[in-house]
Amino acid sequence: MKLSRQLFVIHSLIITLLVAGYAWLSLLNVRQLTVQELVNQSNTAAQYLSDPLHLALMSANQELYQAKIDSFYDAGNYSRISLFAADATKSVLYQRTDLSATAGVPLWFQTILPLEVIMGSQELYRGIDKIGELEVEIHPYAFYQFIWRQFTDMLSITIFVGLIAWALGLALFNIVLRPISAVQRQAAAVANKHYPQIETRSGIAEFEQLIQAHNDMTKQIKILFDTQQERMDELKHSVYHDTVSGLPNREYFNSAITDVINTENDKVHCGLVVVHLTNLGKLKLEQGFPTYKTVLEFVKNSVERTHGLGKNIQLFQLNEQEMGVLLLHFGAQEIVDFTKDIAKQMVDCTPLKIYGGAVLGAVELLETDTNKSLLKRVDTALKHAITQGKRFYVDSSVVNEAGSTVYGSKGELLAAMETARVEFFLQPVVSTSQNTLLFTELYTKLTVNDQPVSLGTVITMAEKFDVTAVLDQRILEELHKHFLFGAVAGKISINVSAFSLKSEEFMKWLVEMLESSPGLANNLIMEFDEIDLSHCQTAREASFRIANMGVQIAIDHFGRGSSSLARFSDMKVHWLKLDSRYINHEDSSANKDYLSMICDLVDKLGVNAVIPNIETHTQLDLAKEVGAYGVQGFLIAKPLSIYEQI
Repeated sequence: MKLSRQLFVIHSLIITLLVAGYAWLSLLNVRQLTVQELVNQSNTAAQYLSDPLHLALMSANQELYQAKIDSFYDAGNYSRISLFAADATKSVLYQRTDLSATAGVPLWFQTILPLEVIMGSQELYRGIDKIGELEVEIHPYAFYQFIWRQFTDMLSITIFVGLIAWALGLALFNIVLRPISAVQRQAAAVANKHYPQIETRSGIAEFEQLIQAHNDMTKQIKILFDTQQERMDELKHSVYHDTVSGLPNREYFNSAITDVINTENDKVHCGLVVVHLTNLGKLKLEQGFPTYKTVLEFVKNSVERTHGLGKNIQLFQLNEQEMGVLLLHFGAQEIVDFTKDIAKQMVDCTPLKIYGGAVLGAVELLETDTNKSLLKRVDTALKHAITQGKRFYVDSSVVNEAGSTVYGSKGELLAAMETARVEFFLQPVVSTSQNTLLFTELYTKLTVNDQPVSLGTVITMAEKFDVTAVLDQRILEELHKHFLFGAVAGKISINVSAFSLKSEEFMKWLVEMLESSPGLANNLIMEFDEIDLSHCQTAREASFRIANMGVQIAIDHFGRGSSSLARFSDMKVHWLKLDSRYINHEDSSANKDYLSMICDLVDKLGVNAVIPNIETHTQLDLAKEVGAYGVQGFLIAKPLSIYEQI
């Protein structure tokens, strides 16, 4: 049956419109993807070029950054590469530009597809200070050449498919009407990034081939778009993540901080901890890239072990030697605890310790904070920690909201310590050989306004406000009174913060108190945390000073931090209390060998090793087997209040 002229015109018009529409939609999609690809390329190029330019700007080497820009410009398709200074006028330090190259495509094609400037930028920082800005502009001809090739290829395929459909339609217009409609719907779906398969069958072999060709083409287009999407995701990841650690970079960090600060809902308690890895650049230069990456992984794993990475804990790579931890829904107390826990783990990183270790600065987000003020306060906290020889420093500003912290200011904490009632609990330490009493350890309990207060909480806040010496003096004063009243007798031990030894006022008071009470001095053992000692430069001098007055020195939690036997030559040490984690794994032969080695070695040095937290007979037998001088724990006796023993 012949088709009427009218049907022929209608059919031809439909096929023509389908071909043109499909080609145009495909062109628009290709243009969109191409622009996005070139934008990502420009940003990637700017980020890639920023590292050598950053080094050149840091060293003020004009010839170096000019040479880097020249070589990069000559090797790529760039119309302009500009390096600006970080002043108010954004003056040009150096620029290469050229628009003479042409795309070699028809002028009408460029007219119907106008192109905005495709430019990537990268800010360069020294620490948190901006020192320059880099702009990389992709040459327009790179866009037109690529999209023209895509356009001609896509148009050829579309016209070819359209001709096949038109030829089949002439012969079997009525039969193939439904399949053609299906093809049209499929084309519209592809334009909207959906890729359905045509299920309609006409019964004609040639048209079945057309349907198969469309389905295959749709699959290929889907593969093309999926590949492009994966590439875009990879580029986005590279732009917003550090290439070495894989962590979100400073741009991502700035965006996250801005989101938190600009939250219109009720402000959440949160904080920022910056881990400053001292001399990490020098470590990478001297020890190599694998060691550098190992240090970054150590910090990442330390954060993971402390609290876990999740929606409330975000870790960022701010620059080569600083990592930031954004803590959401954290109050002042939790921020201090988190910072202290991370600081304790940092001393275990041997490669980092050789190059100066890590210093932490922490702040709590205030209601009036901006990006600039928050980063300025954390930078000030870092500088204070470095100059004061501290492992960490927490900014003393606090949120004035109920429940954000136990003590909202240094004054509140001092007032609480002044009025607190101090109660002592006693637990004996006995010898492993004859079960005789070696000394009695005193544990402290504080009560403020008839409410018990966790000593750990008070110690943490005291470290934050740098008043550990006041707290230790308050506790030792109470101990002195109990000793004079005869409430405590014999050899006793008590924990004292190593940070208190830095205070000249505290040391002066301590010496005067011990001189006035030689009986207490000759029966007193002062225990210092092993990790805190490693960050106290005055520990050696102070230990000999108080030891000469009759006081004995004990190192507590030995093996928890970066333990070193060299400390025995640096300090006057009489007792060594091993960290309890070694006794809690009594089935480990490695721990058994370690305990035996330590006990044997310190015994030869004239130091008595004590293993605490003995709770089972198996642990007691192990302590005896490894040669520990003394043991302590619930199996021996539980701590009892001093009033229960009077």
